[in-house]
This record gives sequence, structure tokens and C-alpha cells, in this order.
Amino acid sequence: MSELNEPNTDLPEDDASKNTGDDFNSGIIRKTEYFDLFISYKRDNGGDHGQKLAEELYEKLTADGYKIWLDNQEIGYSSNFEQRIEEAIIHSKKFVAILGPAWVESPNCRYEFQKAVGFEKRIIPIYYQDFRSLLTQKKDEGALTEHEWTRIDKPQEVHFGDKKNFGKAYKALKALCDLKDEITTQHTRILCESYYWEKYNKPKSMLVFGSLLSRIRLLRTKCNSDDELPDFTPTQSDFIDASQKFVSTEVSNKRKVFISFQPSEYAFASELNTELRLNNITTWFDEVLEKSESNSSFIEPILNCENVLDVASMDSSNDDDLRVAFARSNSKRVLRVTDSQTVLAEYKEKGEKNIYFWNENVSIDKLITTINGDQVYNRAHSSLLGLAFDWEKAEKNTNKLLPSKEANAMQVWYQAAEKAGTEPQPNLAMINFVERSLTHAETVRKRRRLLIWSIVVGIVILIALGFTALYLKSSADFAENQTREANNKKAEAERFSEKSRIEAARADSLAVVAIEKAEVAKAEAVSAGLLAEIAKADANSAMASAQSAKREAAEEKRLAAISKAQADSSAELARLADSNAEKANKKAEDAKKELAITTLKTNAAKLSFEAFELTLDGKYDAAEERADAAVLLYNEIEGGNFETDVLYNTYYSVLTKKKETDLNSSESRFTNETSFTPDSIVLDDCHYATEEDFSWDIVKKNGLKGKDTSIVYSLVYSKDLKTGALGAKNGKIYLFHSANNTIFDTISVGTYRVTSMGFNEQGSQLVASTVNDMFAIIPLLKLSGKRDPSKQILRRETFARIEEIEYLNENTIRAIGAIGKVKGEDKKKYMLYPATVKKITEILK
Repeated sequence: MSELNEPNTDLPEDDASKNTGDDFNSGIIRKTEYFDLFISYKRDNGGDHGQKLAEELYEKLTADGYKIWLDNQEIGYSSNFEQRIEEAIIHSKKFVAILGPAWVESPNCRYEFQKAVGFEKRIIPIYYQDFRSLLTQKKDEGALTEHEWTRIDKPQEVHFGDKKNFGKAYKALKALCDLKDEITTQHTRILCESYYWEKYNKPKSMLVFGSLLSRIRLLRTKCNSDDELPDFTPTQSDFIDASQKFVSTEVSNKRKVFISFQPSEYAFASELNTELRLNNITTWFDEVLEKSESNSSFIEPILNCENVLDVASMDSSNDDDLRVAFARSNSKRVLRVTDSQTVLAEYKEKGEKNIYFWNENVSIDKLITTINGDQVYNRAHSSLLGLAFDWEKAEKNTNKLLPSKEANAMQVWYQAAEKAGTEPQPNLAMINFVERSLTHAETVRKRRRLLIWSIVVGIVILIALGFTALYLKSSADFAENQTREANNKKAEAERFSEKSRIEAARADSLAVVAIEKAEVAKAEAVSAGLLAEIAKADANSAMASAQSAKREAAEEKRLAAISKAQADSSAELARLADSNAEKANKKAEDAKKELAITTLKTNAAKLSFEAFELTLDGKYDAAEERADAAVLLYNEIEGGNFETDVLYNTYYSVLTKKKETDLNSSESRFTNETSFTPDSIVLDDCHYATEEDFSWDIVKKNGLKGKDTSIVYSLVYSKDLKTGALGAKNGKIYLFHSANNTIFDTISVGTYRVTSMGFNEQGSQLVASTVNDMFAIIPLLKLSGKRDPSKQILRRETFARIEEIEYLNENTIRAIGAIGKVKGEDKKKYMLYPATVKKITEILK
């Protein structure tokens, strides 16, 4: 490293000791040096007095503050003539041709004129004797092209042939020098940039971007459409097109070097900037000049650069010192460079190590080698510093933190850097960023473990429900068996009853036969006479038999009645069995439905958690697919209830991250933040306990005030003024009827103070923000305003502590929070959020 800090001593002492400025090496044009005029003339030959007029104009214009290029003054002695002439014309805003017979015949003057035409320079012809016939002759001979003739044959030539009118002619020449000077200056600058870009093999570090590129493109359009302005050359157009392509594919805010300088050192700093860019060193230079009026404009550029290159000077500058101090406080490597041996010696006496000497006579290779340094380490340092700065700029938003794997790698990197003492060292902001990333990653891992345990519990519940369903099915099978046995007994009883009926009928038939026999016997007894007694006895015997038969028939009837009663009892048992079986079947069906719903909810919850985890990893397309699948499962449940925290946060992450680059999409309004002054937006719906018109009647009537008079914080009414809500400092919301100030429902949204609330238009939903940077969406029953127990409360973390929240419409919530002072003025900002999961799904489709 010490070798690199030594100045180059390859040149003679008198050359190495020169300072920059006008002594930058006579004959060599600096890449950022510009001339007002290039004077083309023919050295005196044969009485032609063009050289004398050229030298006279050079002296007068120089004395009047113009920078003039004249070959015998600027070209030096050992220079390549044609190259120096070409560069001089490129670096000159306008081209003066002192026309005369010798100029027309001179090959060198023709070469200069052709170069000026090719570089689209404004040509100012000056004549001191007749020349037009000679030019016409050259045109007719073909020595001048039509385009060249048009460029030199314009009614703007200045006549210096009359000595009496010399002052008038000189005044006209100065007016032409000043004509549209700002535009020609920009044209010349772009021409030089594009010329060296092409000459040095088109390095990307030379290309332009940002507001400068926009201005150059507008300038090209203006110049190419105005005959009074110089057109853009093909090289300039190629340079602009390459810059545009570079911006659209590769442009980055990251740079290798930030160049800090004092105004007095601008010329040298500009030359140094160009030289570095030509050597493929990306720099931050022009941006600093554009923002120099702001004391803090250098903060972000320095943080996005690996090195700070300070142009050392004997003069003191507070702005320059501030930039260097900021760079060192953020562990940026500071290198100094100077073109003065005196400054170099003084800084070395003060103990400065990283100071280099450079001008056009000295090689810049050593400085470039030092700047490149350990490229891997520098890139890692610059990248981590930029991430830490973005995190703090975003108010330490957890979304800006590193994932676990990257955070662990960065922790190992900065610990190794501290141990090895590598320059530049990681600063405290970078270390805090890495450690906070690790803590957050551990929190996310714990949350994921909790989610896994939740899934396990869900599976256990699912298994329990499965066993319950099996038990109910077994009970149904048992009832079915009982029913089948009852039916068998009923059939058997019916068969026995039929048999008894047949036996009773046969007994009746026997009784009839017996009676008939008795009648016959009686008739025979009467007719037989003598045999009457015998017949009578036989008749009595027959009657006795008949009575016995009747008694047997009655007994058979009694037994049949008993059998029938038993059959009826069996039928009743069968009916009871049927009823029990029906109840068992219904329970089994209910159990199956409950099992199906539980399965749907479990699978949907699992998909929801998978979607949420994918958003944490930045895989938004896959997260959206999982979330859509979860919604399809939830839709199969009666009522389609899928308003859940996990789905809302998953969909919102997909919405804001996946769609944030689509500025023309309708949903971009949910990702844009807008800052405004506190008085520009007024919310009248929500009142606070500190306001004069806050009503304490509802508080006093329901005994909420009690001993602690500050328990209530905010109050809001629905659009129809039928329902009100009180937000308390203990995280509870009390819903009440505004007609009689009676509280009918209490909702808890946590343990933090409710800062603001708002009803939607229909009164079916309430949004409430809390002091812990969260808001909750609470579904209500439309008529009564009570909490709908079938719907979940949605919770979402916001960008800051919300002061006021409301519904802009049925689908959009606006949350407003303070961001502090911006340029000495209090500022707030707001962000819009979708009001429901269903609305987000519609947006994403």
C-alpha cells in the first residue's frame, strides 16, 4: 500500500512539479476544456493577410474574456498535428473561417473546414477581400460538396475589409460568438463525451443516465428540429442510444467513487472524473453538482459509493470537510488526489497516507489500482451499508431486514472484517442492521414453529373427530341390527296370529256341526219314541261336547288375542327401533358433515400458512396460488367464510409486492404513500377525549369512567347514527345504541390503546387502529351492529402509528400517520388498504 501512495517520479522534476490550471501541459487539450472559437486561417503567403487578422482577433477576443483556439498559440511543438486540430475543433463551440484566396487553396484549411462540418459546428465566415468567386469555382470543380457550400455560403459572414468599420464588424463577431451560447455549450460537451467514449472502446462508465440523459434527449430533439442550432452527429446519437439502453437494463445507484471537491477545484475535478470514467471507474460527480445547494444531498450518493475521492486543496471548504467527515463516519475509504506538489508535500507532513498526485503528465494507473482494491470486500461493504441505510430510511421496517441465511453470512463477514482490521471497517449502523435481522429471523422461526404446532393440534382435532364419527357409525349399525331383530319378531307374531285365527275358525265350524248333530238326534228321539231317553241322553252328551268345543274355541280366541297384542307390541318396538335408527343415521350424517367441514378448514388453514410463509421468502406467485386454493376450500363451507388474518396478510403482501412496479394498474393506489400537511385532510367521524365536543354521557351512563377518568380515548358513530363505538385505552371497544346510550356489545382488539375508529357505509364493518402500529377490521351484524361470531377479526400491521383511520368507500380503508418534520414543516402520510379479503382477490384477478 505504501508504494501506491508515492507520487510518480518517472517524469523530469520540472514537469512533475507543475500545477494544473492553464499550465496543464501546453499543446494538450484537457478532456473537459472548452473554447468559444476555433480560428481557421492560412499563414501569410503571397501577400494574403489572413494570419495578421487572426492574431489581431485572438488578442482582442482573449482580452474580452473569450477563450480562443489558434494553432500558433495552442498546438505546441511535438504534438500530432491532425489529432490536435480534430480535438481542438471538437472542444470549440463555434468555428471561424478567415476566408481569402490562400485559405481556399490550402489543404490544411480544407481539412479543418471539413472536420467542422462533420462535427456540426456553427460556421462563421470572415472575409477581408473578395472570396465568393473562388468558393464558387471550388464548388463547380467538386472540391466543395453541396452540404459544405451550404454551410459556408450563409448570410452571416462578417466583413473586416473596411478598416473604418472594424469596430462594427468586431461587435457583430462577438454577437455571433454569444448567439445561443448555452445550447452550443451543451452540444459541445456531449460531443466531447461521445468522442472520447468511442475513442476509448465505448466504456459503460462513460454513459449518462437520470435527469442528465433526459435533458440530452430533449436537446437532441430541439437541435435536430431547428435550423439555427447545430444538429447532433451520428456519434452523439449512438452515445445517447447506448445510454438509454444501459439505463433500461443495467443502471444502478451503486458507484465505485464519489468525487468531493471545492468550487475552486472544479476544472481539475471534472478532468479527473472524465479520466476515471474512461478507465471503467464508475463515478458520482455530476449529481453532486446538481444538488450542491442542499447540505444533505451527498448522503445517499456517498452511501452508494465504495470510495470517496477528495480533491485536496490549500483552501478550506466547510462543505468539502463535511462530506469527508460523513464518509469516514460511515466507514468509507477516503482517498485524496492533487495536481500540486506543494499540496502533496503539506498533506504528507500532516501524516496523510492516502494522497496521490495526478495530472495529464502522470499515469493514473496507481490511483485506479488503489480504488479497485479488494473488489469483493468493497462490494460487500457497500451493499451492506446501502441495505442498512434503506432500513433506517424506511423507519426500520421489518420488511427491509435480511433473511436468516443472509443475516448469518453477513454476521460472519463483519466479525471477520473487525478481527482482520480490513478497511473500511463495518460501522455501527451496519452491525445493528445485521443483528436486528438475526433477531427478526429468529422471531419468524418461532412463529413458524407456532404455526406448525397449530397445524399439529388441528390434525389431532381432526383425528378426534374421526374417532367420533366412527363411534357414531357403530351406534347406527347397532340400532340397525335392533331394528332388523324387531322386524323378525313382528313377522313371527303375525304368523302365530294367523295360525290362531285358523284354529278359532275350525272350532266354530265344529261347534256348528255339533249343534246340527244334536238337532238330528233330538228329531230321531222324538220320532223313535222309545229311544227318546237314550237320544236325550245322547243329545245332552252332544250338547256338553258342543259346550266344550265352544270353550276350546273361546280359549283359542283368547290365545289369538294375546298373540295379536304381542304382535302389536312387536310392531311398536319396531317403530321405536326405526325412530332410533333414523336418529342414529342423522347423527352419523351430521358427524360426516362436521368431519368434512373440519377437514376443509384444516386443509385451508394449512394452505393459508404455506402461502404466508412463501410471502416471507418473496415467492409471491406461489403464495398467490396457495391462497387461491385456500379460498376455494373455504368456499365449499356453507356461507363461504374465509375472512382470516393469514389470508388477508398473504394477499396484501402479494398485492403490494407483486404489483408495486405496475404504476398504471388500478390497484397501485393500495401501495402508494402520499405525504401532506396536517391540515390538508380533515376526518370528522372520529372524536377524541381531548376535544371539546367529546360526549361523556355514554361514558357516565354505563359506568365506564369510574375511578380512571382517562379510560376512554375515542368515539365514533355509524353513518346512520344508530350505532356508536367507544375506543378504550385497554384495547376494548364498546358498542352502544345511540338512541339510549346503552352498551350492548364489547369487543377486544388487544391490550393497546384504540387510537381511532371508523364504520363503513352500511354499518356492517368497523375498523380500529391501536397504538402498537396495528389496525383491526371487525365484521358486524348489519341491523344490530353486534359482533358476528362466525367471522374473524382481521389484523394488519401498518407503516406507522395510526392517528386517524376511516373508510373511503366500501372496499377501501385509509390510514393516516405522522412522519415528523420534512424541511422544517410537519408532515403526515397515508396509505390505502383493501377492506376485505374478497376485495383483494378481485384486485389480483
